[in-house]
Amino acid sequence: VLARGGMLRFYGGIEACLADQTLQDEKSVWGEDVFLRHCLRKLGVSKINDFNMLSEEACFKENPGKTGCFSGKVAFHPFKEWGSYMKCLGQAEQSNGKTTFI
Repeated sequence: VLARGGMLRFYGGIEACLADQTLQDEKSVWGEDVFLRHCLRKLGVSKINDFNMLSEEACFKENPGKTGCFSGKVAFHPFKEWGSYMKCLGQAEQSNGKTTFI
């Protein structure tokens, strides 16, 4: 989850991150989430870790792809296919109003 200010800094500085060969290599190997985290650090965006906001198998042993997106968390990862993303979105929207999508 990114605050508006962090996203604006990313928008204004993404070219510097794309020009950084180390970040480019990481993006190729580790994907967009690692690239984004390291780019934001390069741009001086501070972070606050709140691991209770994310449902993800790799880090938290949750699998929203199998168990659904009903936890009330604000982010679910990974959903790389349109159909599975839309299914998750629908489930989250129906989960007693706990999750808000903006």
